[in-house]
This record gives sequence, structure tokens and C-alpha cells, in this order.
Amino acid sequence: MKWSPLIMVLVLVIAVASVATAGSAWVLWNEYVKFEGQLTAESTVKFWDVLNAFEDRQQCLAQAKKYMESLRTRHPNPSDAKLTTDEVGGRTRLHFHFHNHTEIVSALCLPDTLDPREKK
Repeated sequence: MKWSPLIMVLVLVIAVASVATAGSAWVLWNEYVKFEGQLTAESTVKFWDVLNAFEDRQQCLAQAKKYMESLRTRHPNPSDAKLTTDEVGGRTRLHFHFHNHTEIVSALCLPDTLDPREKK
């Protein structure tokens, strides 16, 4: 039986992709967004930071939950801010509402092959 070169390349690509997926790490990202004044579509500051990397998704999700809880308990009721939460895309966001601005913090687990930062 003769294999066509296209089929052989396809089998090789699938084999390499499965090995890469099985061995990929998960990255815990922190998103920080700051809005001056009222919440609008335009943020004044927005950035992503890598907090840590893990061997599997479950470890990453567990650490993301701990990280968000540590933020919540570190600032349970600051005297100059109101704390609210919401869910977006399956992740919890903490909103710190200060007198003249709002800060939103969230954590996100992604495979190490994905980067949430905007392309430049």
C-alpha cells in the first residue's frame, strides 16, 4: 500500500499537535483595568501580568481562585472604596470603586500558547 505524501504530512502534523497539547503548560494571567471618573468604554490604564505557570489547567484554576480570594480578603471593605464582583467569560472580576476612579482586577488561565495581550 502506497501512502500519498499529503496523508503522511497530515498524520505527522496531527501527531505533533497531540504531543504539544498534552505537554503544554497553563499560565495564570492577571488583568488590571483602571477607569477615571465614570465607567466608559475607554480605560485609562489596562495591562496583563503573568502571575505563575502550572502543569495542568486544574492547578491553574485553583490558584486563580486563591488569588482572587486573597485580593478580596486583603480589601474586604476599604474605607475609601466599594467592592463589587461580577462574572465575565467564566471568571470573577473584582471592582474597586473609589471616589474618582474604578479599578477592575481579574485572573485568567490560558494555555501557554495563548497570550491575552493586544497585538501591537
